[in-house]
Amino acid sequence: MKTLEFRPTPTRGEWLLCCIPALGAVAALVGVTAGPGWSHFLEHSVSNGHISRGYGFAWVGLFMAVLVPTAVLRTRLSYTRLTPKGIEGRALIRHTFIPWSDVTDIAPTSVGLTIHVRRVRVDRRNAEHIYLAGMQDNAIRDGVFEPSKQVIAYWKSITEPSEAARRP
Repeated sequence: MKTLEFRPTPTRGEWLLCCIPALGAVAALVGVTAGPGWSHFLEHSVSNGHISRGYGFAWVGLFMAVLVPTAVLRTRLSYTRLTPKGIEGRALIRHTFIPWSDVTDIAPTSVGLTIHVRRVRVDRRNAEHIYLAGMQDNAIRDGVFEPSKQVIAYWKSITEPSEAARRP
């Protein structure tokens, strides 16, 4: 049986949503570097535990300078791979392998506050569940959630005996 791999495919709008904060981060970094300098910024931007006036934009930019690369790395590194041995998944930090013998159910589920975002949930024998990396999709944008059907079909082809094997 062949190996299937799924990776997230960001839309143009999602990339645009990453680019806008990234531009703000670059503007903040350039503004502090070209303006007062980092030593002055760090000494005067926070006083008595509060952000001083005029430095809020720079702190938001610095926050975005950390957040945006993390989101991009997550998108680039995440995947789910189906092999004859089991499900292998990689997220930003976590690497997971689930043998097919531990899988009790696979189903698409709605996640979060909206019913439009769906992910593939894998239930395990030990009563734990995991959401597969790189498999989140938007039901409104994509209509039928095709990757979950492929995962379920692959799982059934591995765990259920074929018609030829069942005949005496």
